[in-house]
Formats: sequence, structure tokens, C-alpha cells
Amino acid sequence: MARVATFLLAGALHGALGLRKANKGSRSTCGQKPAPPAPMNEVGAQIVNGRDAQVGAWPWEIHLGGCGGTLIAPQWVLSAAHCGSPRTAYAGLHNRSRTSDGQRRSVVEHFRHPQWKTPAGQSNDLLLLKLDSPFDLGEGVGTACLPTTPPAVGATCWISGWGTLRSGGSAPQILQEASVEIKSNDECKSAYGRSSITDDMICANGRNNGKVTDACQGDSGGPLVCEEDGTWFAHGATSWGRGCASASYPGVWSRTVYNLEWINGVMDGTYEPPKNCPVWCALRLCVADACKQNCDFCGA
Repeated sequence: MARVATFLLAGALHGALGLRKANKGSRSTCGQKPAPPAPMNEVGAQIVNGRDAQVGAWPWEIHLGGCGGTLIAPQWVLSAAHCGSPRTAYAGLHNRSRTSDGQRRSVVEHFRHPQWKTPAGQSNDLLLLKLDSPFDLGEGVGTACLPTTPPAVGATCWISGWGTLRSGGSAPQILQEASVEIKSNDECKSAYGRSSITDDMICANGRNNGKVTDACQGDSGGPLVCEEDGTWFAHGATSWGRGCASASYPGVWSRTVYNLEWINGVMDGTYEPPKNCPVWCALRLCVADACKQNCDFCGA
């Protein structure tokens, strides 16, 4: 089941496995939020089983229409590759319908991870969006830091978004938040099968008064953030899961730190996409330009 609100089959397939759908911010300015979140100690039915976020609580939250994203630099948004090609990004929103309350930017370039969907179907589910101009950082809009190490298993982290309140359900107008606990990949493999969970994935879910907290459709690409010494780091982009808020199946996020070199390379302009050497080049003796440009054995 897609975790993207605009996927046509999202409602019909609920309960099945599926996707959930630069100026680099300096360490001194990224990862700051107005106040730490209050503990989760209430029954709700949001994000799933979360609650309304306070205005400005998650300044890096980006609204992309049917998906979410994380502002990791003033001109760069991190999201999920399965979100497609968003054209517009909004920052500083609380009520997603009141877009005039926030800042709007156009997306001018889309960078999908080159190994998306290999080898396990949802691996490397990352998308970088370059904006036509940087967001103005200040009250209600800020960047999350990029991590250099993964969060500890058992750490309490936070998710946020405007996704549906249950699998196949309705979406809220107000930004939702919930705490989740980082699971080990071995625990996640026990749920989904060893071949389904790869090293570039990170799994989590939580509990709120006995109810499971999780992301759902429409939260795709949105942030999984963890706090360390007062600084918040973007550890994941919402990717996929079996249903939503199932105690047996944690949610799955793309692990940011695993692809940190690719993220930084794209934003720095130093990333070079892998060459695609057509298999027929050897038969044609490297005559075609595609062979000359992309095949090492042709002297490229």
C-alpha cells in the first residue's frame, strides 16, 4: 500500500506491503527547534495515534502535496524517491490548507538515488529536491542537521506529517507528530523477511497509551528526526510498511546516514551518476556514442 496520498490504489490495497509514500546548513544553525516535544502520554488517532503538533514545532517539515520532506539546507529538501516529481515545496505550514501562512518555492531539479528499487524493491528510497531559491530561515522555518552516525537501537525519535490517520483513512489539516522507538534491523527482518530489509533502511514505531504510533499514507518522504545534545538530526525519510501502526510490522524509513556521501555530493555538485553501459555495446564493437561514453572497455 502506497504511503503517498495521491496513489490511486492506496485505499484498495490497505493492509498489503507497499511504499509510504546548495547551501548546506551549518552545524551551528541546523537542528534547532523552539522547545523539546512533550512526552507522548495521550490517546489519539493521528499520524497514526499521535497528536497535533504545536505551531512551528518542526521547522524543517516540508509539504509537497501528496508527500512530505525535510529541509536539510535552505535550497534543498530530502524526500522519498517513490514520491515522483513534486513541483512545489511549502515550508512553515501548520494547517496544510493555509499555504499562504508559509513560504512557497518551486522545485527546479529532482535527484533520485541511482540505486533506488535495487536489490529489494524499496531500497535507497531517497529523493533530493533543489529549489529555485533558498527558503528564508527564521521563525517557523529551519533546517535539520545531517547525521554522521546512526541512532542507537531503542532511541526515542520523532515523526511528523499530514498523512492519513489510519490505513486508507482521511488526512488531517493540522500537522501531526508522534514519538517512535528505533528498532534493530534484525528485529525488522524478523517481521518482513531478511531479503526485504537492507542496510539502507531503518525501522521504528512507538506506543502511546498502548496504541502503536507510526507513519501512514501521505507521510511519505517526511522526517524521522532524533535529538542529540540539543541538536536534531534527520535520520530517515518515510518509505514503506505493511499497513499502518501494526504492532507486528514497524514502519520503514530510508536511512540517511547510509547515503550521506550521495546526499552531500548532489548538494555540492560533485556527484557523478554511474555510467549505464548497454549490454549490446560489445556486439557492436563500441561504434555507438552510448558505448563510447558509458563503457569502460570502449575507452570511455
